[in-house]
Amino acid sequence: MKTSKKCTVQEQDILKAIFLDELRELLMPSNKKGKSARNYLHRVSIQQGVRNFNVHALITDIAFAGVASIERNGEGIENVSAWMRGVGKRLITKQVRGEIRDRNLHTKQRSSISGASNDLWKNLLEQEQLEQVFSLIAELSASEQEILQLRFTSELNYKEIQSHYQQKTGETVSEAALRQRECRAIKKLRTKYEKR
Repeated sequence: MKTSKKCTVQEQDILKAIFLDELRELLMPSNKKGKSARNYLHRVSIQQGVRNFNVHALITDIAFAGVASIERNGEGIENVSAWMRGVGKRLITKQVRGEIRDRNLHTKQRSSISGASNDLWKNLLEQEQLEQVFSLIAELSASEQEILQLRFTSELNYKEIQSHYQQKTGETVSEAALRQRECRAIKKLRTKYEKR
């Protein structure tokens, strides 16, 4: 069993300097182990689907993590290359989880808009954005425009929209189908808006 004694501040500073020197040496363009480690981290980022991979920011985070580890544990890092790969992979995974969490939060915020009243819709969007949205609505099909108009301009609930379609076409449309139509229209509108 390995026992470790707590290092003094001076010893920690020496361990940190050694780690940073080894990391700097590893990151030299001529260092084959370093190039291999950077390529590995790049492959991991591609496999994990990282949207904005910045190897320099990742290396900086790895360096900070190494210094923090030395301060926390009071021990040096023996195999800097392997350590860089392991910590880099964990940081990339953490970044991906953060991106997914941000996308999900963004989607939830957007979907909460779909049930909002016309007044709330106007409060959330600037006048310029509203004009863009209205021009994009004009590009939607007539049925998509109608569901959005009934839901947001006329501010009808799903029961009322169901009644409207019953009177108009004589067919009964379920509330679930109306919700799906609305969601598809909003999704299509959102896609068009994001492409602009």
